[in-house]
Amino acid sequence: MKEMSLNGWLDHIQSFHPQEIELGLARIRTIAKKLELLNPMAKVVMVGGTNGKGSVVATLEAIAKKKNLRVASYTSPHLLRFNERIKLNGTEVEDEMLVKAFTLIESIRDDLPLTFFEFTTLAALWVFKQSQLDLIILEVGLGGRLDAVNIIDPDVSLITTIALDHTDWLGNSLAQIASEKAGIIRAKGKTFIGDSHSYELVTQLPEVLTENVSLVSQADVEQLALIKDPQVNQYLLLEQNIMLALDTFKHLFPNQPSHLKEALEAIEVRGRFQRLSTFIPTIVDVAHNPQAAENLKKQLKGYLSRLKKPGKTTKVVAICGMMSDKSIEDVLLIMDEVVDEWGFVDLPIDRAASAQELMMVYQALSLQNSCNGYASVEQVYKACCQTLTPNDLILVFGSFITVADMFQYEQSVS
Repeated sequence: MKEMSLNGWLDHIQSFHPQEIELGLARIRTIAKKLELLNPMAKVVMVGGTNGKGSVVATLEAIAKKKNLRVASYTSPHLLRFNERIKLNGTEVEDEMLVKAFTLIESIRDDLPLTFFEFTTLAALWVFKQSQLDLIILEVGLGGRLDAVNIIDPDVSLITTIALDHTDWLGNSLAQIASEKAGIIRAKGKTFIGDSHSYELVTQLPEVLTENVSLVSQADVEQLALIKDPQVNQYLLLEQNIMLALDTFKHLFPNQPSHLKEALEAIEVRGRFQRLSTFIPTIVDVAHNPQAAENLKKQLKGYLSRLKKPGKTTKVVAICGMMSDKSIEDVLLIMDEVVDEWGFVDLPIDRAASAQELMMVYQALSLQNSCNGYASVEQVYKACCQTLTPNDLILVFGSFITVADMFQYEQSVS
């Protein structure tokens, strides 16, 4: 095969399997065994759940880096560059290393039709094998039990939350979804769960041995003060996600102080209540299901209360693009409480609901705020900038693609 660039490889990988995801571990395990990837030398943490996975990964990564531990992470999806998915000590892996990994995997897969996610998971594990690491953090792409990363046996399994999402893949009930998420639990490993409701769902499953399953710790007074300080916790990450990372670190490295303040100040997590440096204050968030929307609403209320100035009112305009298979009605009902005006957008992907469809859903709910449809994030953002002032706020949310489009526009004008 001729030499290819990283983009060439990504196009190639997508071409030989009709779906990005096809649940099941037999295909990827076959190749991982040939490449001797199934038993990493480092400690392994696997992060599953419906919401909050990215926050937990970023927090744990920051804590480990502050202790000079060699840490790697694998997450998905990316926002702008594929390299975002695979990091060594917080730095995106170089194109050259990825091309080496893809070339090797392709040379031994024969005619086995690996999915995009299986192929990239193998690449991540191969990159990690080439590095001297203390800690590997693997984020579950979808579900848990049959997700590609689950070929690895973790030392610690984390389940952030359990809520209805991806019901076409994981089931229509919380019990079914909990069973899929709990598939990352190992009898000989430790498991932490992020909230009491999810803990009850998991521990009631007959297949789960509860001996090593624990509910996340609550922050003490000092920790809570740091978590609630927006100067320290700049992304306003939720307490339970920060504490999941802390509990994990303490379990794996019991004699190491966590340096929570320094870690929180050093966190970089794109697209999670991230404030952009724009003339009109702008917040982007990848929230795309009801549970995430509830968290976003809570974060936004707190943020707006701190912004309040005597005699001035902040107008919030939402730029929203969503996938058609998400719980659009529920998300709009939740967020309408903190939004004054809606700008619905078309997204460049077949799965997306059109701006017109989003408007029709909103109007059918008999909600009263103004709403309009636009062809792109750029178009509605430009329209907002003509009417809003620096006292107002633009909120961009609804999917990773919506946020990525906002980042791309911001880069184009900076």
